[in-house]
Amino acid sequence: MHQPESPYASFTDLLVSLVFIFLLLVAVLAINVRPPGKPESMPDKLAKLTSGLGDKLRDSGVAVQVDAPNGRLTFGADVLFPVGSADLTLEGQQAVAELAIQLRRILPPHVHNLSRTDDTPNPVEPLSIDTILVEGHADPSPFRGTGGRYKDNTELSAARARAVQLWLFETTPDLAEALSGLLTTTSQMHPLFGIAGYGESRPAKLGLPPTDPAHRRVEIRIIAFPPNNK
Repeated sequence: MHQPESPYASFTDLLVSLVFIFLLLVAVLAINVRPPGKPESMPDKLAKLTSGLGDKLRDSGVAVQVDAPNGRLTFGADVLFPVGSADLTLEGQQAVAELAIQLRRILPPHVHNLSRTDDTPNPVEPLSIDTILVEGHADPSPFRGTGGRYKDNTELSAARARAVQLWLFETTPDLAEALSGLLTTTSQMHPLFGIAGYGESRPAKLGLPPTDPAHRRVEIRIIAFPPNNK
């Protein structure tokens, strides 16, 4: 003879089902809702920006050495310039023009009055850039300049840094106009780009022969504010 089902059994089954659904929801939320990650430090942001810039240059066929942690891009002076000259070669002009294109692409989030391009990255936290320094370097070989334009390697290296800066701005005019204005995170007015000529006073690497071509170079160095200077 069929016995009627106990209402307590039905209630127990319902309760077990609800508990199971609750535990399933908790598990899903635990997987999908994670605590926010640690914010990127200034050195990490600088390294990421520099590395990305170097990758784009290499993809375009530009020979460049990248020191991402220190925000440094290095171009061989023997590729950019003839011996003893601060006039860019055709290959040098092409390399610096590509650098201008990539700077124009990546800088808008970090610079107050530079509009975005279609492929400008969108970092979560912009980098607080203080200066982009164009540095000229030479080896300790006796100066071989012609025409009396430069008296020594220091003057030549400064002229080469200036030539790179001028070509950056000539190939991308709105870069020059925008970068004379305010920076993103300060109220100070000063140009973003600076130049320096060090001659042979800063060798590429200790222990290299004095005539090693690595000493003859132009470096682009991105200098950022430490976090407490924002």
